[in-house]
Amino acid sequence: MRTGKVCAVCAFAWAAVFVAAPVAMAAVDKVICVPWQGDPAKQHTAVNNVGIKLKGVVKTTDTTTVWYKWVYGDGSESAVSSLSGSTSYNVEAAHTYLGAVGTPFTAQLMVDHVDNTMVNAVIDNYNVKIEADGFDARVNMAIDNGLWYLHKAQWTNTSTLSFNGQPVTVWSSYGSYFASPTASAVLSFEINGHHEDGDETQDPYVTNVKRGLNWLFNGYYGNTNYPMLRAYSIGAEPGGDPDSRPNGIGIEVRDYDYNPCYEGGMIMDAIIATNTPGKSCGRDFDGDGQPETYLEVIQDMVDMYCWGQYDSATYGGWRYGWEQGPDNSACQWAAIGMIPAEQDWGCTIPQWVKDYNNGWLTSSYNVSGRYFGYTGTGAGNDSSFACRPSGMVQMVMSVNSYLADSRWIGAESWFADNLATFLSHRTHYGWYAFVKAMRLSGPDRIAAGQNEEELSNGLNWYRGTTSIGWTLINTQESDGSWPAGSQTTHPGNYGDTFVTAWSIGMLKPALFAASPIASFTASPNPTYSDYDILFDPTGSGHSAPGKNIDNLVLFQWDWDNNGVYDESYTEPELVYHAFHATVLPQEFPVTLRVTDDDNLTATYTLIIRISNPPHPPVANAGGPYIVSLSPGDTITLDGSRSYDPNEGTHEAGAPPGTPNDTIIAWDWDFYGAPFNYTDGSGEIVPAAYTLPGTYNVGLRVTDNTDLAFPSSPEGNLTDEDFTTAKVYAALDPASVGAAIGCHSVVLSWATDGTFDVIRSTSGVNTGFTVIGTATGTSFADGDVVEGQTYHYRLVRESENRMSAPVSITYTFDFTRCELIHDLDASAKVGVVLLTWSDVPGAVRYHIYRSTAPDVACEAGNEIATCTECLYYDTAVVNGTPYYYKVGVEMARMEGVSNEATVTPPLPPPEMHCSAALDWDWVYQNHPTMTQNRHKCILTITLDDPLGLPETPYVVTVTQNAASAGDVVIQPTADKFVWEILGSRYLVGRSGHVVLDVTVRTLFGRRSCQCTAELDVVRLADIDRNGGTEPGDMAMLVNRLNGITPPGYEVRHFDIDGNGGAEPGDMAVMVNILNGIVP
Repeated sequence: MRTGKVCAVCAFAWAAVFVAAPVAMAAVDKVICVPWQGDPAKQHTAVNNVGIKLKGVVKTTDTTTVWYKWVYGDGSESAVSSLSGSTSYNVEAAHTYLGAVGTPFTAQLMVDHVDNTMVNAVIDNYNVKIEADGFDARVNMAIDNGLWYLHKAQWTNTSTLSFNGQPVTVWSSYGSYFASPTASAVLSFEINGHHEDGDETQDPYVTNVKRGLNWLFNGYYGNTNYPMLRAYSIGAEPGGDPDSRPNGIGIEVRDYDYNPCYEGGMIMDAIIATNTPGKSCGRDFDGDGQPETYLEVIQDMVDMYCWGQYDSATYGGWRYGWEQGPDNSACQWAAIGMIPAEQDWGCTIPQWVKDYNNGWLTSSYNVSGRYFGYTGTGAGNDSSFACRPSGMVQMVMSVNSYLADSRWIGAESWFADNLATFLSHRTHYGWYAFVKAMRLSGPDRIAAGQNEEELSNGLNWYRGTTSIGWTLINTQESDGSWPAGSQTTHPGNYGDTFVTAWSIGMLKPALFAASPIASFTASPNPTYSDYDILFDPTGSGHSAPGKNIDNLVLFQWDWDNNGVYDESYTEPELVYHAFHATVLPQEFPVTLRVTDDDNLTATYTLIIRISNPPHPPVANAGGPYIVSLSPGDTITLDGSRSYDPNEGTHEAGAPPGTPNDTIIAWDWDFYGAPFNYTDGSGEIVPAAYTLPGTYNVGLRVTDNTDLAFPSSPEGNLTDEDFTTAKVYAALDPASVGAAIGCHSVVLSWATDGTFDVIRSTSGVNTGFTVIGTATGTSFADGDVVEGQTYHYRLVRESENRMSAPVSITYTFDFTRCELIHDLDASAKVGVVLLTWSDVPGAVRYHIYRSTAPDVACEAGNEIATCTECLYYDTAVVNGTPYYYKVGVEMARMEGVSNEATVTPPLPPPEMHCSAALDWDWVYQNHPTMTQNRHKCILTITLDDPLGLPETPYVVTVTQNAASAGDVVIQPTADKFVWEILGSRYLVGRSGHVVLDVTVRTLFGRRSCQCTAELDVVRLADIDRNGGTEPGDMAMLVNRLNGITPPGYEVRHFDIDGNGGAEPGDMAVMVNILNGIVP
């Protein structure tokens, strides 16, 4: 659907169309072609050479004239027609399509608000596909037309009002029933994929459902005394309390006519089919200030039925009003509402309600007649056709193990014996009850190993030759309705809405939900006896919005048409099967049954034909294909999977040299119907597109039957296959980069944004699926397999934009996996220490080193292996930067570490020191006579190239152990200046002393050594001959008399150490000479 866009068409294309006079113009608001099953991408079913009806809705801004026409997509079109007098129009056109099975057509509804030239037309597409003529195709066509009839049958007037003021729509039947006919119509749309939460701009039936539901919840007719639903006070019953919420009310159907038991079940079904139990209905029924949810409404309606059941353990059923003696016509509607309420939405039905109802079923069952009577065992009110299946519906709700119950067995066996008679009576009421009984019991019958579409005698009640399906298909009227007249049950009362809605429900394989779709292809078909045929179920899907083949959980095949499924798969596997024909030609019906994740089933049957050759070839167009208009993007169509089942053979008995049968031509149509197959030729061909859009692509293959089977009158045989090519506009970014990551492929691009990432293993144009959504400029695909080539694109589907592809073959690269994140490198002179955390499962670590960043983890850089989480590298050059990584080996190399770098330091420059004494000798000291005044000053000089004034040093001065004398070493405030005292007289030794000096930095990383030497002289040994004697006295006397021998200083004569030579020194010497030493 397009809104507000026009399609510019060359004027000469419509030269034959009349031109209208200028008039006031209505703007075209919306053009909406009816989508199949609520999905604009799905295709309506057509059968070759059988007419169908194309359907659309036109919305305008006022009532003035607009013009429209249908372009059928096969080279033909309708005449231009005009519309005026309204703002909403239902437009339809009958058309017959011709083509092979699978041929797609894209029709268009064009609406022009200016004139009849269609130059300013607003356009929407109507998709059609030719299917094999058979039951399934005819069902689709019948439902399609029936829904359109219901769409046109809705109405409103000034009496159709709502409590919330929102729009409503109404269907009516059976007198003044406005609720249940609306519910039945709404249910018909819902189970065919049209839901209230759908897009009204794409699907006009969404509006029908939305407004129809609002009528059920909030509508009233004329005045508020006639609401469709209303609260009703309920209380305890003899069997128990029915108020399960509890809130003191039930909810009943009031409607304009008051028959709540009959109508309630149909309303419940329509609500349950929304599949939105938590949604608000917008109306507060119980007065608690909060509107009820859909689920709460349903539970209150169940409670109402439980309260209103007739209070009898043997007659526990329902009739027209509450607590009336039951009849089996009304009872089915209670059951048909409560069964899905309990099974699908988990509502509570008290056991006593079921027990009472079971008692009624026993009381009303006629054993000999094998039916449930109307108000007892009697046959009133068409019990044979209407009440018999009604009782079976109730049994599904109320009777455990009902399939083994004699009442079920009896009633079902009657249908098995009398199906043709039953179907010969026009009783849509009874037919609908019968189908409900069969469908509701289907899961239990499947679990019991039965076929849900077969009766106990093997008759297929749904799709058999004599079946409800074919009866409905063959009795549908040209307007899409089913005839309401001549009914054997309630003749003339139903009206077309009830009968049409019920018929649509009977044709669907599910009663209260959109059902799965079973479909498959078989190729080759026809073919030889005992030749393997490929059965492909991937065309199966689902009719529910948002569901697809991924929601199907079981695929079962019945190969011999006996109702027993012979093979089962949980995935849509391609299956081969061969058929042995006893005569030629011979046909074999094959049925596929699919089951979805809600345990709903659907079936599809195809006829396999076994015949003598020649057989036609099998075309396979590949695809679906995609391409973008991004620079560098191209598309190639591949028909190489086409084949000829007669390949390598020719007519038996033909003359020598007769060529074998084979495909001799592959002819392509790139642009859709009409398919003239002149756009390309060859198995594999390039195609070219210049505008975005989805194009139908056709491949026709031709064999050489004319030469290989010269007796065949058919000439060369052909086959056609169809696919699509979707062309996207260019995306920014137009290109993507790909690189190997850790167990992944990493994509990158230049433009920041949010994109879907799609991937294929089939090529750059086919097989893509969405694997994730990327935000930013990169994406990592971790679901990759060794050796597989992957093709990636970025797509923004909402804008129909896509990038060019990028391709990469994934090969595991352990260097892309960082398993160690804390590799640390530290260094000292001549050594590097590496440490890291252990990796669970690692058996060995590989050490890689380089003198440049980004260490390549390869043999040339590997320096060692180890099993511990540390390594000392001593083969280093100080001052050289090194870069390290650690590889992790498990069963193979699995990953690496972060990169760590370090530079081993250069050795520091040497320190130098020297030590100097102010004297090279010193007297011994006496504690009282000299008071330790005999000393030298040791001065240390340091040469440190790194030293700064504040650099801390530690200085030590020690006497070398080899010294002959002794000194006392005393520090001063200056660590580089020391006092060296002579040893104690008569205690310490005299003689030569070597002083060892060490200077080191505070932490000892650098140091230097030096020495100083001096002699320790015996006190008063002036002449230094080893002792104190008169000669020393004589020298002192001479000094005191002013006579100093050469080479002597005052220091030599300063015996008491007071700094000079005076009589006091003489006194000390006299004492020493006289042996007086204190």
